[in-house]
This record gives sequence, C-alpha cells and structure tokens, in this order.
Amino acid sequence: MIRRTLNAIRGTGKAGVLAVGAVALAGASGYLTSTALSSGQAGPGRTVTINVGSGERGPIGPAGPAGPAGAKGDPGPAGPAGPQGEKGEAGPAGPQGPPGPGGGLACPNGFSPGTLVINAPGGHATIYTCLKDE
Repeated sequence: MIRRTLNAIRGTGKAGVLAVGAVALAGASGYLTSTALSSGQAGPGRTVTINVGSGERGPIGPAGPAGPAGAKGDPGPAGPAGPQGEKGEAGPAGPQGPPGPGGGLACPNGFSPGTLVINAPGGHATIYTCLKDE
C-alpha cells in the first residue's frame, strides 16, 4: 500500500511532491505551535469541593410569632423644585495613578489561586478563584 502511494505521488511529478511536502510541513508546524501554546502555567494548586444539599431535608419548623405593627406616619408635602444652575467649567486633569498589578489572578495576602467546586442537587459549578490558605 505504501508502495502504491509513493508511485502515485511520483506519477504526479514535482507538483505532487511539493504538495505532500507542504502538507507535512503544515502538520509539523501545527504540532509545534500547539506544544508551545500548551506549555503555559500549570493549573491550580488545590481544589476545594463543597457539597450542597446532600443530606435529607428536615421537617418544617413552627411559625414564629407575629411582630407588632409599627405606626404609619403621614407623608410630608413635596417641596418646590429649584431652578437649574449653569454648567461649570471642567477642572484640570488629575495626576496619573500608580500602575496596576500584572495580568492574571492577583490574590491578596493569605490567599492563593485554586479551584472551587460546588456540588448541588441540580448540577455542579467549577470556579477558578482565590482560596484562603490553610
């Protein structure tokens, strides 16, 4: 089968050989690109899972006593609207602020990036966030 393929490529002449070479180079460059892009920062250091609603539902508690009703006050009269003032001039530009933190997730002291998994009866949610250090 390989021999047939090679003979078919040779039968197409230079154009066939160039086409096969171009496809091979495209595949190799795609592999190298995917390897370079996927070699970034590793995932979160730890995962915290919260199970919500995994136990049985308890009985409904007794109703609490009604609180005393407060006295209702009368609404006051609306005051008259004042005239609109003239638009003032714009003030001078303020000084430039300090540079912000670098890109990515910047956690405050005592916290580090991690994955929070919330399991609930209707499904689960996964959130990449700052978790308090233990």
